[in-house]
Amino acid sequence: MSGGVDSAVAAALLKEHYDAVTGVHMLTGVFGADGSAPSIQNASRVAEALGVPLLIWDLSTEFKREVIDYFVGSYAGGKTPNPCVACNPAIKFGAMLQRALHMGADAFATGHYARVQFDAASARHLLLKGRDSGKDQSYFLSRLTQEQLRKAVFPLGNFLKSEVRSMARERGLADLVTPESQEFCFMGEKNYKEFMETSIDPRPGEFADLQGHPLGRHKGIHRYTIGQRRGLNLPSTEPYYVVDIDSATNRVILGRKNDLLGREMIVSDINWIAPAPQKPINVLARIRFRHKEAPATVTPLAETVARVIFHDDARAITPGQAAVFYDGPVTLGGGWIETVIRKTHED
Repeated sequence: MSGGVDSAVAAALLKEHYDAVTGVHMLTGVFGADGSAPSIQNASRVAEALGVPLLIWDLSTEFKREVIDYFVGSYAGGKTPNPCVACNPAIKFGAMLQRALHMGADAFATGHYARVQFDAASARHLLLKGRDSGKDQSYFLSRLTQEQLRKAVFPLGNFLKSEVRSMARERGLADLVTPESQEFCFMGEKNYKEFMETSIDPRPGEFADLQGHPLGRHKGIHRYTIGQRRGLNLPSTEPYYVVDIDSATNRVILGRKNDLLGREMIVSDINWIAPAPQKPINVLARIRFRHKEAPATVTPLAETVARVIFHDDARAITPGQAAVFYDGPVTLGGGWIETVIRKTHED
């Protein structure tokens, strides 16, 4: 129970169908472990209103190791991380689920907009998109294992966000919860650049074009991501965009809008939820949470590595982000974008 409306309604729905429901709130270390965070207060009010016990678990050590260190290391290495994709298998359905099972829990529920369905033909638990296409969070859950999915319950998977808000009002929960935040949960009031600069020493370096010609100076590669246009502060008749980040030389490579286009990438450490393909398959691929899925062909190179070729140009394919593959509503699996082959002007 995060203190937000989704987990509050999820808990309410469970309470209406099961006798033994226990809420759990996770401490990440951002606000300390003294119960002072507003989200803890809100989670406590929701738990009291629903009549469920609330446990507060300090997972700050695990969270720092699995999420914060990963986040900082990715940006420092010139990649763009996705901490929510990393957090779900390692923390929420990793450390938290294991602790819950150890206490005797039968299942572990969250307020994610997704669904789990057992497929008898493959004898596997499948992850399906949530009914609300605008809130579907299967992308963030794409790295859950079969054992984790077997214990996962998503009470909101068949509801629209508007319906969830209505249920919160009907149950008297709407005024007890935290407003939704678009920032990463562990940053507090900081933006990611400020957060990074409390963790690393910024190293200024060089902006360069695709031919290697210097264009100016940057303030540290952690401040940039593929596709970025704002904040470059370089005079030009046509806008520059970040098209690559070379951590070895501490260079940020700039180009024009068309230079962001590409069709091919290598995806590694793939977690296959559906059976792993043994030959090329056609999928719909998503390369960031807000990216509209696009047709692509996935060719396995090894058990957890594949070459992915989009059927049409894709914009700003970004190393470090998650690539997630779909067959209709079914999440086939997801991995990390390792390398990108962009178009050249001759393509």
